[in-house]
Amino acid sequence: MTPRRSPQAGTERSLLAKAGYHHGNLRSALIESAVALVRARGAHRFTLAEAARVAGVTAAAPYRHFESREELLACVAESGFEQLKVAMNAVDLTAWDDPLDRVIALGMEYVQFAIREPQLFRLMFSVEERLPASAAGLAALDLLEQTLEQAGRAGRLTVDAGTAKRAAWALAHGVAILRIDGMATFESDTTTDIASTLRTLLTGLAGTPEA
Repeated sequence: MTPRRSPQAGTERSLLAKAGYHHGNLRSALIESAVALVRARGAHRFTLAEAARVAGVTAAAPYRHFESREELLACVAESGFEQLKVAMNAVDLTAWDDPLDRVIALGMEYVQFAIREPQLFRLMFSVEERLPASAAGLAALDLLEQTLEQAGRAGRLTVDAGTAKRAAWALAHGVAILRIDGMATFESDTTTDIASTLRTLLTGLAGTPEA
């Protein structure tokens, strides 16, 4: 009898197959391989040797660019933050007149990114890895702060933009973690449900719009 293969195993093979390619840049190839492994298994379930195998190089090759597995993971996290920045910058903020609606749209994209990339998202904010601050991650938060500054100028905030940024980020991040960790109240939430949750939580930051 032919053994049945699980859908998860098939997904992992597909991800890893896409990561393996002929490359001219070993460092980039290893990061891409590690990204594929994180997506397929999580950050703690592969070795440097496996990343090398997926990249099609020897087990010793990674040490030309990375002193340790942790250093490679830091680069994977940086790649994740870069993807988050691109995703948030792609939000068409001109679709909303109210600056607070734009903040909610950015929060929605933050949560949706976590849903699309749960393993990568967990690594990006891993307490265990204690990764350094990411320039790309800070840039994504800068966009949030700029949008909140617009909301402040429009009279839509009851606090300063810096305080609002920390609060809005905490709210969006909390919803994202609850969603990807499968908390019963959040795991089946639709896009509308998530937007409604963010709007409700952000109400405390809002003032009355200027006439």
